[in-house]
Amino acid sequence: MKTEIVSFYADVDGRTYYSDHAVRLKENCDRLNIPSDIRPLESRGEYRLNCLIKPKFIQTVMEEKKKPFVWMDVDSIIHEELSAFDQIEEQADVGFAYQAIAPNIPVQYPKASPIYLNYTPIVREFIQYWIDRCDSNEKNPLRKVFDHEILMHEVLPVFISKLRIAVFQINYAIWPGTSPPEGLKPMITMGIADGSSKEKSLREMGLNDATVKFNLVGNHG
Repeated sequence: MKTEIVSFYADVDGRTYYSDHAVRLKENCDRLNIPSDIRPLESRGEYRLNCLIKPKFIQTVMEEKKKPFVWMDVDSIIHEELSAFDQIEEQADVGFAYQAIAPNIPVQYPKASPIYLNYTPIVREFIQYWIDRCDSNEKNPLRKVFDHEILMHEVLPVFISKLRIAVFQINYAIWPGTSPPEGLKPMITMGIADGSSKEKSLREMGLNDATVKFNLVGNHG
């Protein structure tokens, strides 16, 4: 694989969850001969605020590298070499993984990781818009959402018809503790962090107890 994996880590809640997983992801990439660039960032002291700097970090890396790469959450687990990302540069601006693809599930609802990002003018415009929407939401005390909700509900609806989107199946975004459907080789298991700061943010979003618990499964593997 030649397409680089890019991520950052910033610890919260007095834990080393993210820095520990940065070590694991780097070792994981090295073992599979996948190039990676995993950087520490200064924590903003809260899970949600750390999430909201993701598109700005992506923009910084994009302007440094000026080539395609794959954003991946630092607590992800890679099971196989990911050469499929090498094959889409000429056909796609972005690539997302989906846990379901069906007529009643709009394509603007991808998973948060992985995200393939080509170095094209429309992607740079898309990232800047994502940054602007994150900045606007952060300043709104009544809107407590993460970068991913902003991506799905505020950014992709604007850009969905402008982007060439590569679609990856559920085996590129496996829920922790589960397996992909029969016949699909496991490729990437998502990281779903737990922690008090994340729980606080989820509850501020108005999620019920069952949904909060579902989104705090913690580390698997």
